[in-house]
Amino acid sequence: MRGQVRAAMGAPHYAPLLLRMAAIASVIKVSDEDLRQLFPGDADPLTTLRTLAPQADILLTLRAHGMEWLTAAHGGQDDARITQPAFAVPVADTVGCGDAAMGAWLASQLQSPGAPVQAHLRQAAAAAALTATRAGAYAGTQAEIDALLQAHAASPA
Repeated sequence: MRGQVRAAMGAPHYAPLLLRMAAIASVIKVSDEDLRQLFPGDADPLTTLRTLAPQADILLTLRAHGMEWLTAAHGGQDDARITQPAFAVPVADTVGCGDAAMGAWLASQLQSPGAPVQAHLRQAAAAAALTATRAGAYAGTQAEIDALLQAHAASPA
């Protein structure tokens, strides 16, 4: 599937579609790898994305380095950036980790809308970590996410 997605990013119709979607997005989930594919040769693809979508909050996944939440700049201020390190787990396969992170982020937002951003990021990082421990794109259950978070309660990751 990854190869097909990467090929689609290079299709002639993709750039105009990306511009239209970025202009109306309120949240964008993107990985560091996605950024390099979306903006090949760009020395600072995150800044390019931010220019295209100044209104959007960004969930940036960074593979083994965790993830960052960048809030849209308001009133001339720079983005606020909140970092969540990855949880250290034995890795079997990384396919699906970004999808699991986004799904857990959304579920956390729906289940605990008043929780701090860091709590949502921890849920997302735990889901990604659990997915990495399995061959194939198999996300963990909420009970497994909660158990991983409990086991790592004393540390940010």
